[in-house]
Amino acid sequence: MTNKILHFLQKRWSICALLLCMILMVAGCTPSASPTKSTETSQPQQVATIEKTLVTYIPSKDAERLVPVKVSVPADQYTPNRAVEEMLAADRKQKYPIWPTDAKVKKVEVDQEKKLATVDFNQAVRNNRGGSLGEILIVYETVNTLTNFPEIERVQFTIEGEPIESITGHLDLTKPLERDEQLIEGK
Repeated sequence: MTNKILHFLQKRWSICALLLCMILMVAGCTPSASPTKSTETSQPQQVATIEKTLVTYIPSKDAERLVPVKVSVPADQYTPNRAVEEMLAADRKQKYPIWPTDAKVKKVEVDQEKKLATVDFNQAVRNNRGGSLGEILIVYETVNTLTNFPEIERVQFTIEGEPIESITGHLDLTKPLERDEQLIEGK
């Protein structure tokens, strides 16, 4: 009988040893979890986007003043060029936009030493049908939007890279223009 018990234990022992080896092999193939990282998930972490607020302008409902419009943009897109693009986009959302629908900003260059921005539009900006008031609003929306940047005090206009005397003949644009706070509603 002792032989039978010994034989029985030998069979069970080999099965237990085999199971133990398999468990150790599987445990060795999987990455070990670090105790300091036990709260992490397998999902990628999201980086918080820092935003800044651009201030652009659109005409008031009576089209006699300018109304500020605030737009949040990622901090790396807080640029004069983006500000003018946002200004055009805000105007196009109005019931009666003053900018020609195909007018586009080509670029805005800033000379920080002179505190001067040169804004270049495509030829379509000349399709202004708002008369002298429309031209004044178009020009000072742009000037006041750009002079919100501390490095800009004056704005010069060009069309297709060429200096212009006026957009549609109502306002002298041969010299750079400064901000006009009197046109802003509530000022």
